[in-house]
Amino acid sequence: MTLTRAEGWLVASVSDEILMLNIERGEYVGLNETGAVIWELLETPQTIEQLVASLLTRFEVDAVQATAEVNAFIEQAMQKGMVQQR
Repeated sequence: MTLTRAEGWLVASVSDEILMLNIERGEYVGLNETGAVIWELLETPQTIEQLVASLLTRFEVDAVQATAEVNAFIEQAMQKGMVQQR
């Protein structure tokens, strides 16, 4: 499955975090450092495996933890309409 960002989100970076707003949906989301990295990576279409590999190179985590982080982010992001399958 390849994932990409959904349109319609206003994004602002604040330190290591990202604040997002979708006016149409009335949704506000704050991303921590890990979520911000995943969001940045999704600027180009990515698979879960690619996202996990990127987290492994950027953070001191093992594959199990990186996979759990990516899966949790994607699940929540899809529910909020931030990410879509391509």
